[in-house]
Amino acid sequence: MKLDNRIWYLVTAVVCIALIAGGVFLGVQPQLGAIATASSDKANVDAQLVDLRSQISGLTEASKKKNELDEQAAEIRKKLPAGVDGAAFIAELTDISGQSGASVSSLDVSTPVAYAPPAAPAAPADPAAASASPSASPSASASATAAAPSAAAADVPLTKGAVTAANFVVIKVTIALAGTHDQVLDFIKRLQNGNRLILLTGVTLTQEESGTTTASLDGSIYALSNTVANTAPAATPANG
Repeated sequence: MKLDNRIWYLVTAVVCIALIAGGVFLGVQPQLGAIATASSDKANVDAQLVDLRSQISGLTEASKKKNELDEQAAEIRKKLPAGVDGAAFIAELTDISGQSGASVSSLDVSTPVAYAPPAAPAAPADPAAASASPSASPSASASATAAAPSAAAADVPLTKGAVTAANFVVIKVTIALAGTHDQVLDFIKRLQNGNRLILLTGVTLTQEESGTTTASLDGSIYALSNTVANTAPAATPANG
């Protein structure tokens, strides 16, 4: 009887062990696998979050740069509007007149013409070679000839390939004004440092017997030609 009980206990123990082992393989082992998979997924998600944070940081910096570029573009559009924008130019002359005290009597605006890049000047003839005598030193002549190309290269005007006759126009303007000598000079300085890009090509100052200084300013303003439809009419801005 005691032997049968021992066998029964042994069988029971084996069955219990088998049940426990089966529980481990059927219940615990899958959970362990799920935990391992979840850990791997978490690592992948963490890596994606780091990448997304990096992208968000980059986009934030790009947004700041975009705002800066937008501000720069707005300033450039004031100097180079898309069209003649004569009204804005007249308004600026009126402001400058008020700030300087010089009175603008007339403004003539020409028809816009397509921009033409300046041509490089021809290389000057070598005077040493033209007047060289048989006894002239060959080394001196060679030195003068070698120096000529570098001098000509220094005179080549600076141009940009993006600025062409297809997208850029030039508008010649003539401004007549009067005031004291200092007021006229202040007007010219403010004009050259104003919102609109202008190139003064001629300045004529006349001192009147009354002490008033009159001036005639010749120059050019510029515009993008994509929306140029009409020529700005000649106009006289209000005196400041």
